[in-house]
Amino acid sequence: MLEKMLVPTDGSHPSDRALQYAVKLAQISKKSQIILLHVLKEWWLPMGYTGKGKFISPKTGKKITEAQFTREIIQVQETKAQESMKKQTKPYSKSGVVIRNVILIGYPSDKIIEFAKKEKVDLIIMGTTSRKGLIPRIGAIGSTSRNVLESSLCPVTLVH
Repeated sequence: MLEKMLVPTDGSHPSDRALQYAVKLAQISKKSQIILLHVLKEWWLPMGYTGKGKFISPKTGKKITEAQFTREIIQVQETKAQESMKKQTKPYSKSGVVIRNVILIGYPSDKIIEFAKKEKVDLIIMGTTSRKGLIPRIGAIGSTSRNVLESSLCPVTLVH
């Protein structure tokens, strides 16, 4: 029985297809929950930064501290991720499937694997290709998908 399915997303077309597949599986099992997980990459200042630069708020345009700037950048990323996830889940609002949205910050494949273990996920369903460069055009598996496939303790289904 698939009680919990994890669908990592980056807002790409392959992750949309993975969610669509997960919803179909959940409708068949009738007791499954889907967790849509978006992992934001950690944000840091460039190497060699001396701390003497001026930071301008992306929200207000005023000068702010380094810590405030970092917080605002993360907030902007989280807001975009939430909007993307709402857009992804909207077509399934009347499907009868429970979809929970989660946002984490860190290295994507590590966070996906940690989260799957912590939540005792039965299956990870994810898109196969990266959304960058030539990778999508040649149909190769993305690095995050590959890392999760190689390291996960639960089954992984890759959707192309």
